[in-house]
Amino acid sequence: MVSRAEEVDAEGAVVFLGSPRDRERAAAAVLEAGLKLPVVIHPRAYVAPSAKLGRGTFVGAMAAVSTGATIGELVTVAPTAFVSHHVQVGDVAQLSPGCRLGGRSRVGRGAFVGLGATVRSERTVGPGAVVGAGAVVIADVAPGDTVAGVPARTLRPG
Repeated sequence: MVSRAEEVDAEGAVVFLGSPRDRERAAAAVLEAGLKLPVVIHPRAYVAPSAKLGRGTFVGAMAAVSTGATIGELVTVAPTAFVSHHVQVGDVAQLSPGCRLGGRSRVGRGAFVGLGATVRSERTVGPGAVVGAGAVVIADVAPGDTVAGVPARTLRPG
């Protein structure tokens, strides 16, 4: 894990593939080739000094990662996404443009939070779950479930 205040050696490769499995395979190949997986932070993004970002993570333009947040490895924090204080995001998760994660919420490994979706504070999106575009998550989402709507309801159980 690194914070924005630490210097990151950028000699390596950036992995941006759609599925978590594909990202992990590509990252393994990069590491096997002796390269590194740098953290990439757009110059117009904000990452709090106390936030921790795992290797291979990308933070896009105008995204914000707040105080005490922990972002896993190979995570995509797309442009304009907002990660509030003390949020935990698991490895290979994807946070789409404009999504909002409330304070102390958790997003599991390989989960997908869609365009403009909101996850209420202190809620959990389980590993492998999918939150549809514009959804408002007011209750925990079970691992592998697909939810959508306002409030978010299960469309497909995991």
